[in-house]
Amino acid sequence: MKLGERILLNDIANGLEGVAIPVVNDLDDDGPPNIVYLQKRRALPIPDDNGENLVEYLKKE
Repeated sequence: MKLGERILLNDIANGLEGVAIPVVNDLDDDGPPNIVYLQKRRALPIPDDNGENLVEYLKKE
């Protein structure tokens, strides 16, 4: 197997970008962390709840 061939996820952006963004890991079987993928950068408020409601905040936008 060549370096970069162990694709763990075909598209971390779930189709939000013009091209797929694969996730590879040649070292072990660890996949990517659970993330909320954003197409553009933006400032987020400083959470007062240790970030517990950040995912819900992002879903509203």
